[in-house]
Amino acid sequence: MLTIVFLFALALILFFLEIFVPGGVLAILGVVMLIAACAYGYIDYGGTTAMVIFCISGTLALIMFFVEIWLIQHKRFGKFIRLDKTISGSSLEPQAKAEEIVGKKGEALTKMAPTGMILVDGKKYEAFSQSGLLEEATPVEVVRVDNFRIIVKSTGT
Repeated sequence: MLTIVFLFALALILFFLEIFVPGGVLAILGVVMLIAACAYGYIDYGGTTAMVIFCISGTLALIMFFVEIWLIQHKRFGKFIRLDKTISGSSLEPQAKAEEIVGKKGEALTKMAPTGMILVDGKKYEAFSQSGLLEEATPVEVVRVDNFRIIVKSTGT
């Protein structure tokens, strides 16, 4: 009986620690401990005892899960786990509207193989060349904007 209680308690501890060490490894070990506790209960006391152990352990694991979620949301305990701030910045400046740059001329700032940086009206953009490989400083014209991608073609030699 002591082995069953030990495996049962160890499984609940592993379930609790899974919040701090995400990845599922501790939860899987906890399930293995519960199965082992059920197996020992079946061997020592029969099928009814194994089923009772399984039902009690499942119920307590669910209760513990909801208590942990509540602790994370409402107590200072969860402050280290949850994110309370929002991200207000952006890694890229918003691209100009398609209507504003379609048809405008610029030049390739980098080698376009087939993507690279272009300069149109003093602003840098990442673009895709439909003319294939373009060398740096090649004159280009914005043909269209397709799914957040600026498409350009070569206008010079």
